[in-house]
Amino acid sequence: MISRRYVLGAAAALTSGVGLMRAQTRPAPQERRLCMVEDVNYLKDPAEILQRRFDLYRQLGFGTLRTSIAWRRVEVAEGDWSGSAYLQAYLERAIGSGFRLKMAVETLGAPPGWFLRAHQDAGIRNAESEISQNDLSPWYPGLRSVLAEKTGRLFQKLADLRVFGAIDWIFADLGPASEPIYPAAWTQGKSGCQQATPWFYGNHAQASFARAMAQKYRSLDAANAVWGMRFSDWPDVRLPLPGSAAGPIWQDALVWYRDSKRSFIRWQVTNYQHALATYAPAAARPGLIIMVPGRHVRQEEWRRAIMSGVPDCSLAIMTDSEFLLDLANETGCALQYTADENADEVQYLCAYMRAHGNAQKLWGENVGTPPVADHPNHIADVILDNGLYGMDYVRSSRIFEPDGVTPNAVAGELAQACRRLREGWG
Repeated sequence: MISRRYVLGAAAALTSGVGLMRAQTRPAPQERRLCMVEDVNYLKDPAEILQRRFDLYRQLGFGTLRTSIAWRRVEVAEGDWSGSAYLQAYLERAIGSGFRLKMAVETLGAPPGWFLRAHQDAGIRNAESEISQNDLSPWYPGLRSVLAEKTGRLFQKLADLRVFGAIDWIFADLGPASEPIYPAAWTQGKSGCQQATPWFYGNHAQASFARAMAQKYRSLDAANAVWGMRFSDWPDVRLPLPGSAAGPIWQDALVWYRDSKRSFIRWQVTNYQHALATYAPAAARPGLIIMVPGRHVRQEEWRRAIMSGVPDCSLAIMTDSEFLLDLANETGCALQYTADENADEVQYLCAYMRAHGNAQKLWGENVGTPPVADHPNHIADVILDNGLYGMDYVRSSRIFEPDGVTPNAVAGELAQACRRLREGWG
């Protein structure tokens, strides 16, 4: 247990100005495995404020900075790609401060409002007919051509900014915040995942399910007999609302839901690999990272959803962890788990990787909520106990006083956590 006296003392040392200078040197290998994730609202701060924070991050031992280039912020109107001026200034200062970069190239998870308004059938819809502003429907017929174009334009923008030489990693955008989930509760302003339902109630999704079931059963009478339903024609087949039915129709729905997602994820990873090969110089080509979200779906949860007709949180957003681990191994991508404070789940993922001969790098990032982000030594414990490759510290604002530049007690504990990680990685 770290005493509050120690933590406060460490925070005070960070404010003393000792060692706070612009770091032009490249970070050491262990420092590159420590990545600070800046709050989005920090990106447009004045240069002086940015520099004070960057100097502190370097003093803490962070050698990598994570930021994003987002479709919705760069293509401000259809065909107008002028919205990257803020990013250019930010990246120049970050690189000048000696940081390596991790980039989220946000396409699927960051559709512009003008696009959703112009293509209303591209939105992904839940049981309450809500449309997410942070995702697009995998069943939208034009999805892949749109994403291929927008991905290419964003990678071209990075090439124009001449920053590929500083980028070590890029996330394949598989959903909100790059996570391969159908929209989570936080994208809808809901208080928790218990309020979430599956996201397969749009017209394109319904039609896709009917086509898949026609191919599986051939005869509608056969399908009705298995499901206990009375659909009169294949176009009338509808996915059940939560709690309205149970049994085999939910088994078919969940398998189709999962497999639709798998098909898209495979394509999107290939799309990003193609963009890297096209726009990033071979001598400075970043690695690609696949996010692994939340908690894997347990067999008991799957069985319970079929029996009750009510999918739980993991099934509603379809956290298909084992598939993601296997896909990274198959495609040579690194991995990043999005809740590395969750020791039990980290242990499960690491055990699965060992059992399947998967030696891909596994990063960890913490949930950015205060109870988690305020205890970086616990995060370091889980990383070291399980041999994770690196740490993304999410929610940089948790280490500052309200002014956004003065380090607080959490910064002192984070300094110790970073030192322990660097020593543990050798």
